[in-house]
Amino acid sequence: VKPKKWLPDLEGKMDVVIDSLCVDGYESSYRALTPDGILVCNTSNHSALQLQHQNDHGVNAWWSSVKAKYVWNRAIFYDLNESYEENPKMFG
Repeated sequence: VKPKKWLPDLEGKMDVVIDSLCVDGYESSYRALTPDGILVCNTSNHSALQLQHQNDHGVNAWWSSVKAKYVWNRAIFYDLNESYEENPKMFG
């Protein structure tokens, strides 16, 4: 989980990264991508609340989701809770 341990070996080498923890605002996961790689930011309200608690406010969680949704062109943002609310039948 600690990017300082794995990022030096994987920076720029991953075709796909799925990040559901958002440990550092998806920064290390994005840096691990190849130039054509895709980052999938898989989150839910639970992980956003956990990040919000760690930072004592929601600004970092908000900015992380904005980057993944609108700034980074190689990122896909997927919110599990939002998906369930929109289409609960998809989850069986």
